[in-house]
Amino acid sequence: MADKATTEAVERFVIELVNCDEAFTAADVTLGARAAGIQVHYSDSRNILHDLHRRGILGTSYQRSSVQLTDGTKPFVYHPVGFTANHYRSNQSSLMASDHPDQVSQPKPGLLARLKQFLLGRGDSDRSDSSKDARSLANQAPATQATRAAQRKNVTLNLNAPSLLPISRKELLAGAKSINLWSSPWFGRRDVIPPIDDPRTLLIDRAMITAGLITPEELARIHEVGAQMDRYRPDELLMRHQANRAGRDAVAEDRRAKAERKAAKKAESEAKRQRRREEIEIRRATRIDFLGRRVSTKLHLCESDEERLNAAGLPILHTTTELADAMGIQLSQLRWLAFHDDVASSTHYVEFDIPKRAGGVRRLSAPLPRLAEAQRWIYSQILRGMPVDDCVHGFVPGRGTATGAAPHVGQDVILNMDLEDFFPSIGFARIRHTFERLGYSPAVSTVLGLICTEAPRRKVSFQGATYYVATGQRVLPQGACTSPALSNLVAGKLDRRILGFAKCIGATYTRYADDLTLSGGQDLANRIGYTIARFVISARTKASG
Repeated sequence: MADKATTEAVERFVIELVNCDEAFTAADVTLGARAAGIQVHYSDSRNILHDLHRRGILGTSYQRSSVQLTDGTKPFVYHPVGFTANHYRSNQSSLMASDHPDQVSQPKPGLLARLKQFLLGRGDSDRSDSSKDARSLANQAPATQATRAAQRKNVTLNLNAPSLLPISRKELLAGAKSINLWSSPWFGRRDVIPPIDDPRTLLIDRAMITAGLITPEELARIHEVGAQMDRYRPDELLMRHQANRAGRDAVAEDRRAKAERKAAKKAESEAKRQRRREEIEIRRATRIDFLGRRVSTKLHLCESDEERLNAAGLPILHTTTELADAMGIQLSQLRWLAFHDDVASSTHYVEFDIPKRAGGVRRLSAPLPRLAEAQRWIYSQILRGMPVDDCVHGFVPGRGTATGAAPHVGQDVILNMDLEDFFPSIGFARIRHTFERLGYSPAVSTVLGLICTEAPRRKVSFQGATYYVATGQRVLPQGACTSPALSNLVAGKLDRRILGFAKCIGATYTRYADDLTLSGGQDLANRIGYTIARFVISARTKASG
């Protein structure tokens, strides 16, 4: 396919042929262009001629006909209207679609030689200068056009000709019927003034003069304007064609620029997404930002109370990364152990029931090995050394049921009560607050609280898959090693409140897990109902607090 410069040069060459009223084929254009220094293939010349004809660049005075030549080929001949296409003769019209300039013979004397002499102003003796480029050919166009304009004659009308005598309506209709409108190249055209030698135009001119619609002088002026239009139409059409081409190039350039901007924006957006993904990966590798709905609100708070932790002899941990390092596990594994999901495909606990001594069953939740190891670290490094009141005898090293019963020996009245659902009544929020009171940051306390709690779950099946659906809030599981120690820390406020009440009535108070025992003398015996009411109020306060 010819490039833009070659195409424009060939188009200018063709326009010069049109201005000279020559008949030509694609082979003539190819040889003539090559003789003028324009290296163009035959197929490109054929396509350029077809495009010029289709777009009307050749003007209304040119048409295209297929002619059978003596060598058996049937090329398209582009010729002026009125030229008999069968009279066209050229020794070069049998040129095949060769793409190699050496395979094309030089033009013989005839049409191409005359064109070359007319366009370039030289004969065969100047053939050595045939390498002149297409631009020199274009620069000669104004002079050639001026010569052609000088050769044209002004259009005049023969006012005495019988063809312009008055015509009757009957003659007018008869003449109109004898004219084949579809054979006229000017029928239906509004952009041209038909020439005076057109039979239909002559008939119309004669009718208008007869009707007095126009004078012969005015009619002559109209055809003079039409001749001027025909004279400059090829140049106008070429300029219009070039303008259209420039417009298409501008649109293509604008689309290319838009495509480049779009690609740049797309690349920029992709780079931003990539940076975002990298930031997320870095953040996921260095911190924990989300551990589930309703439990992740404090993960951005990473400031612990070092003074309080030092005073209690606890490990100083500010961030979740430091917690993972202290526990000796990866941050991703810590996130996996602490993550809360209302609908999970797996769980960290194995649940089973054991019979109670007083009847019924007790649901126990045994943690799986990885979670159990993390809970053992929390118990040994944080919870085991936490002090509790002297009244607490359950889950405290060195104390037990015997030490819990000894203070009540010999008392007149012993009152024993049991807290219902002791572990399930202690939720995640209270456990997190307990770690915060020890001095840990909200972020570390959140992770510790999630590891030490679990939501009651129901096993369901959906579409062939098994899920564990949470049926309540996260609470202390019965079976985790951290639950007893945390329950003692949470119940410390309840113990202090009951101790104050017992001191007022001269009674003794002890607690073993969820068993509350109060003993005393006659004062307690006289206030049994009141004492039970105070216990209930204190227990409810513990549950709500």
